Amino acid sequence: MSVAEKSQLRVIQRNLIYATNIDNSITPDQLKSQQFLGQYGKIKKITIRPNPGSKTQSVYLIYSKDDEAADCLYSISESWFNNFQIKAQFGTSKFCNNFISGNKCNNQECVFLHEFQNDMQMFLASQMGKEAFLKMTHPELPQNRITYEKNRKQVDCFPPSYFLLQKQQKDKTEERDDVFLKSAQAFSSLVFGNEFLCVGI
Repeated sequence: MSVAEKSQLRVIQRNLIYATNIDNSITPDQLKSQQFLGQYGKIKKITIRPNPGSKTQSVYLIYSKDDEAADCLYSISESWFNNFQIKAQFGTSKFCNNFISGNKCNNQECVFLHEFQNDMQMFLASQMGKEAFLKMTHPELPQNRITYEKNRKQVDCFPPSYFLLQKQQKDKTEERDDVFLKSAQAFSSLVFGNEFLCVGI
């Protein structure tokens, strides 16, 4: 593959989120707070781009872990804040020009990629509008999420962590099951002694 062809490669990064249509009244410090994007995980880097002529801004977020980025995407995508519906997707990166040219990159702040990995999900820049690419960057969203659909003008916060809510729901279910099992065991012990009576239906 030539240097020109390598320069057209785009790699999906699972710890990178690209979010759009975010109300530009939210300051950078607020965005990084636990009230907003900081609640989903440790943010390693955030880049904010105002949209000229609009009341919104776009945000690039790099989280420390892939599952933190996924939590952010599932939590905020298609949610509402101040009458703006937020959109989120997994972001992409490209290879450093020095790297693909066989040269050493001396830029310690370089945000591009400097190695090939077998498990990388790569596409050409010309394929970024194709269905296969969109499916990988825009995963299907669960239905049971908090999106503030009925309170679109709210300006308090972004939705709570979807993964945390799922864990809490699972813990509650397991707790109810445990209580039921202990109650059944106590009842069985009281009525039938230490032996369970099993009835097939």
